[in-house]
Amino acid sequence: VDNIIGGSRPEDRNVFRSISVYGNNNILQGNYIGLKPDGLRSQEVGTGIYLYGSSNRIGGFNSGEGNVISGCFDGISVHGSDNVIQGNYIGLTASGNYGKGVGNKYCGIEFNNGSNNIVGGTVNGAGNVISGNGWAGVAMTSSGTSGQIIQGNFIGTDASGKFPAGNGGPGVFIYAPSKNNVIGGHEEGSGNL
Repeated sequence: VDNIIGGSRPEDRNVFRSISVYGNNNILQGNYIGLKPDGLRSQEVGTGIYLYGSSNRIGGFNSGEGNVISGCFDGISVHGSDNVIQGNYIGLTASGNYGKGVGNKYCGIEFNNGSNNIVGGTVNGAGNVISGNGWAGVAMTSSGTSGQIIQGNFIGTDASGKFPAGNGGPGVFIYAPSKNNVIGGHEEGSGNL
């Protein structure tokens, strides 16, 4: 509870094969997860982040706060509510490009249960780039998931939004029992690319 792992400066960065976050109110920022220290090559591991708990923050909208999560099975596996995932590269290299053998093998983000999690947002810098993954960019696969908010992300492009870096399956996959989710919105900046 209340741990800060990493930070916005390069010297704060950790390099993890994978990490499990259990509990609430933890912050995980600026790290390379599943990649080697150069941010370009995979360590070929399992799920990058197992997230169990609520009110955790993965990344952020300020410069340097986003994590790079790539070369894993799933990028992030979420089991909990009210978590915020912002400003990350999920499935790309640290340069924001697609690299051969780097993208996560299955999903960029998979929600297994929990509600009211936010992926991206309308604030400048809050959107994630979720691309180059083997199957879905974002998947809600359980009847225990509801009320997820997916806004302001680039899904299936490079970090510039100009060049393709497609996921192997749908950009967003919602399994039928998952309900009351919001994809995009009316506010400026809420649309996903």
